[in-house]
Amino acid sequence: MGEFIAICEQIGDPVLSKGPVERDVVRIITPGTITDDVLLEERRENLLVSIYSAKEGFGLAALELSSGHFTVMEFSDPATLDSELECIQPTDILLSEDSHLNFRLG
Repeated sequence: MGEFIAICEQIGDPVLSKGPVERDVVRIITPGTITDDVLLEERRENLLVSIYSAKEGFGLAALELSSGHFTVMEFSDPATLDSELECIQPTDILLSEDSHLNFRLG
């Protein structure tokens, strides 16, 4: 829907202010992938995965959000791709709009 939330904090001193207290935007929340350390699970990898599908097979790119570790893999068949996804348990999977792949996490 193109909507987002701006979280603001009071930065001015209310005692010294003669009108509205000065505020500043400290965080913007948009629909989509969570990248804020406060919202990520500490005891598990937070893998963001992107999958590309072609006639020859599949490409998978995985980014661990808290460490920045990046991995790229290729698979020739969907069963091997499914097995890898089950093993790494990604937090999010990104697919192109025209992708015919369908995944359920969790």
